[in-house]
Amino acid sequence: MTLVIAFTGAVGAVICGDRREIRFYEGGDSETLEYELYNGIIKTDDELMERSRDLDVRIEIKDDKEKVFASGDLLVGVVTSYSADERRQRRMYLAPGRYLIADVVNDQVRVTGTGGSAFLVFGNVVTKKLSNEVISRAKKPKTLSDAVMVLMRAMESVSQRTASVSRAYSVVQRPPLREYPEGLLQDALLRDMEKNHWRML
Repeated sequence: MTLVIAFTGAVGAVICGDRREIRFYEGGDSETLEYELYNGIIKTDDELMERSRDLDVRIEIKDDKEKVFASGDLLVGVVTSYSADERRQRRMYLAPGRYLIADVVNDQVRVTGTGGSAFLVFGNVVTKKLSNEVISRAKKPKTLSDAVMVLMRAMESVSQRTASVSRAYSVVQRPPLREYPEGLLQDALLRDMEKNHWRML
């Protein structure tokens, strides 16, 4: 129930995140509701509320969760999911021209991706597919403004086609660094590990 998309390259880095958080309470057929929501069957908020009543599932929708933010010269995006026995976070750390992706499961961290210039998308099957449709049609950004516009078009397109993300979203950007200190992204992850008492796998 989230969408975080980003670009990092020689022109700088930018990240966008929707603000939706949906809580499902016990009772009713929540499994069917989640399936329909995350597979693009439910497209609008009105459809979501109507379907939740049909399936007798009580939900709470909030559109005030910040999933992207700046941390010094870096940008960070976080998506979180919960189950009965698992708390999972997926985090992307961006510096202009570099990225690092880490998965945190029950306070254990694994680095699952690193690289250079790229578009990155965190979301469910439908939000990722819709975002990548917009990104694949875009030309390679020549400026940071170009990259910002591509991501904004993707956010707006997805929000009109699924109720799993909010219409409102946040945008944070950073211009190119004059110098890229080695280990900048890894140091940011290590600080978060120390702060949150996470352990590296």
